[in-house]
Amino acid sequence: MFPSLPFGVPPSGGPGPRKRGTPNAGLDYRFCSSKLIRVLDVQKREGKPLEVEVQVIAMGESVAWVSLPGEIFVELGLSIKAASPFARTHIAELANGSIGYIPNRSAYAEGNCEVVSARCAEGSGEMLVQAAIKTLEQFKSPAVGSR
Repeated sequence: MFPSLPFGVPPSGGPGPRKRGTPNAGLDYRFCSSKLIRVLDVQKREGKPLEVEVQVIAMGESVAWVSLPGEIFVELGLSIKAASPFARTHIAELANGSIGYIPNRSAYAEGNCEVVSARCAEGSGEMLVQAAIKTLEQFKSPAVGSR
């Protein structure tokens, strides 16, 4: 399955300035660098969504692996496992490429390094979860087993 994920809009907030007397006071380079890279990435892609691959491999009726193209937040992986029709579902990150961090929707309000540097927009992680669940269900359906 190949969902298209919308780009994230660089947040207006981010880590605050550093205390006086510390190196590079007043500027957090990690935040600035990730924001700049994301803006350049959006320009390069001309606003087109990220095309990513969600892959499922099943072994028999009880075990499946889901591969996702980035570093997903644990809540997303747990959502896939909870909804999976397989007794055991394993999540493989950074498979078939990498789009970087993939936060869950609630993390965007919290900020932090992973959200600030994420290339995908709020809700993209949940789109991947839905794509994975749909594919897992297709693998578990009788029509797939009868081929």
